[in-house]
Amino acid sequence: MPSYWWVNHKQTYRKETDGGYIWSPKANANGARNVTYDNLSRCQRGDVVFSYANGRISQLGLVIEEHADPAVRVHLVVLAEEGEYTAALLDDMQWLREVPSSTERDALTKARLGQGLFRHRVSELEPACRVTGLARQEFLVASHIKPWRSCDNSERLSGANGLLLSPHVDKLFDRHWISFDGGGQLICEHEAAREALRCWGIEGANLIRPFSREQEKFLSAHREALRC
Repeated sequence: MPSYWWVNHKQTYRKETDGGYIWSPKANANGARNVTYDNLSRCQRGDVVFSYANGRISQLGLVIEEHADPAVRVHLVVLAEEGEYTAALLDDMQWLREVPSSTERDALTKARLGQGLFRHRVSELEPACRVTGLARQEFLVASHIKPWRSCDNSERLSGANGLLLSPHVDKLFDRHWISFDGGGQLICEHEAAREALRCWGIEGANLIRPFSREQEKFLSAHREALRC
């Protein structure tokens, strides 16, 4: 079972959450040993972090790298916006703790978070966001086409089962507001999603090229779940 940690953020809240890490000094202002720092060394991959700042629990974190002096890397999601996503992520992370091979567990965990080997394989096939045309990969999200929890382990790590998308586009794609046809054209059938695209100045895909046969296998199922 994962451990649960409560973090009271202060002046470094925004810097930590934007950077995806939790940090603590080794000593308090009076020179005494900082218990919070000691607790960081006890965090393990898959532990849950409740992030408290500005009078409320604003974000939920999952530890993705164990103690590295003096910080722990976490994957953070905003609770107010991502209730269902957060619940699914917690379930998936709990399942991952049962994977016996540490190498496989690490690869699958990073794939669930759009990182590691999965992201590398996706970027080899999809070097830019097809909708916005953005090619600076540090600003793109590696998104699974077939939902992670519906995949077998091979599909979870397959580069053909992913796209690199700009974050706002990924939000629509991941929730089946938009999809792509086999030729690479953007598909949108729901008026709410069309309104969002209009506000963003998006009329269609910026980079239009056919998908491979293996990518199309995943996309055909994604289109079937498109919101109308």
